[in-house]
Amino acid sequence: MVKYANTLITILFVLILAIIIVGIFAYKEIAERQEAQVASLQEELELYRAETLEALGIVDAQTIALQAELSDTQENASELQAVLDEQSQQPKDIVITSADLAPYLTGIVQVLCDDTSGRTTSGSGSLWRFDSIPYAVVTNDHVVENAAFCILHITDANNNTLGVFELNTSTYNVNEDTDTAVLSIGAPLNDTTLAAWTYNYALADLRTCPSTLPAGTPVVMMGFPSYAKRNTTLELPRVGEISTIYRAVSNGIISGFDTALLKPEGSLDYHNFFVSAKIDTGNSGGMALAKDEDGLCSLGLPTWLSVGKYETQGLVQNILNVLY
Repeated sequence: MVKYANTLITILFVLILAIIIVGIFAYKEIAERQEAQVASLQEELELYRAETLEALGIVDAQTIALQAELSDTQENASELQAVLDEQSQQPKDIVITSADLAPYLTGIVQVLCDDTSGRTTSGSGSLWRFDSIPYAVVTNDHVVENAAFCILHITDANNNTLGVFELNTSTYNVNEDTDTAVLSIGAPLNDTTLAAWTYNYALADLRTCPSTLPAGTPVVMMGFPSYAKRNTTLELPRVGEISTIYRAVSNGIISGFDTALLKPEGSLDYHNFFVSAKIDTGNSGGMALAKDEDGLCSLGLPTWLSVGKYETQGLVQNILNVLY
């Protein structure tokens, strides 16, 4: 019995030992697997870290590149703005546009006079207001001197007749130092003519040009020149049938200055202007406008031509000598 018990104990011991040995080997295998997994995870972690660092490096490089590009763009923008600022400070070409002239065109009128022999001549004038003569026409004296009578022909922007008036040539003011006359508007000469105050006197409110305007300043001549005469006729009171002459505008520049009549040799305070704009018979007494950086201004009266060998130059009487 004792022998059997010892045998059983031995068997149990061997079994327990076998189980322990198997457990040791199993644990060792599990530990080796875990180590392999840990090593694999560490390897993957190192690869991820490497990829992450590489990605961060790319991002940093892109960021640096974008910052450099942004800096270049800002620098280019600053340079462009500097150029624009410089250009904006440079003088720009000044031009006289149709919109500039539109408010004043119908204030330019035709002056028609009959001399003692019955011959009708045509000149130009402009509507003005003065304290002593509320409704007046300014023109050249040579247009109205020695006339038996004169009439005022007012037209719209399309050269249709708006009004016909008698001009009071017996009571007009003459500037003896310039070829200038100021005539008061008399009675209307037809039933369709409205009262004198209804017409365009905007030129009276336009600023006068300074005499310091330089050569090259743009100018326009406005009047009823002979080159605008048409083959059609017009019937006007007192004058009768005449050839139609349209209002016309010619442009050019101030090309020089006439100082021949300045004091002390002459009697004028301000020089007159030579202009390249076309002036013809009939323009006399009209109005010349100029434009500077402050806008449009009245320059004076187109009056004479200076004829050269190959070219002509118009002469404009300075408005500062004419009316002031």
